[in-house]
Amino acid sequence: VGQVRPFAGWCAAACGPLAIAWFMHATWYGALLGVLIVALSVIMIGHVRDHGRGLAQLVRLATDNARLAHGLRAARDASEAASMSKTRFFAAASHDLRQPLHALSINATTLEILARRESNPMIRELSQSINRALNQSNGLLDSLLDISNLDANAVRPRLRPVEIAALLDGVREEFLPVAAQKNLALHLRVEDASLAAMTDPDLLRRILNNLVGNA
Repeated sequence: VGQVRPFAGWCAAACGPLAIAWFMHATWYGALLGVLIVALSVIMIGHVRDHGRGLAQLVRLATDNARLAHGLRAARDASEAASMSKTRFFAAASHDLRQPLHALSINATTLEILARRESNPMIRELSQSINRALNQSNGLLDSLLDISNLDANAVRPRLRPVEIAALLDGVREEFLPVAAQKNLALHLRVEDASLAAMTDPDLLRRILNNLVGNA
């Protein structure tokens, strides 16, 4: 509307007298030219109106896009801040929880030494059970720390040849007490005991621990 009114005024001032002059010519071609001038003015006014509407729509779209981009940046910044906060929390929790676990590990080792001196199988079994529980807890903390490292893109696999049978047997030994508590049987079958793979044993063991633990 802001563009149409000035242009319509210009058309009325510029083309109106010309059209009136041709109408006053009192000939058929004069009337025809007057009609054409009026029709051309109306057509141009329609084009200006459509152009103004399109321009207003483009301005609205640009404004909406700017608001959307601002909202996306704010959401991205909030997500990155939450991710960094989670990473710091996991790292701090892992560090703080390792201290009491380390103290428990020392006590479990002392208990195992006493069991060997006293030749008490019950105490020895208890100390081994405590050690297995501590190993599982340390594995969980390692997994939490891995999550924080993944968020920070800090995980770098250390590849080396690993005997698969020994790795699987270690996972089996770790989860045997858990399976026994749930009245489950945990079996390991290895077709080729000499089978080896180029992998990161720590990362692979944690993957297998997660699979067996979920099962």
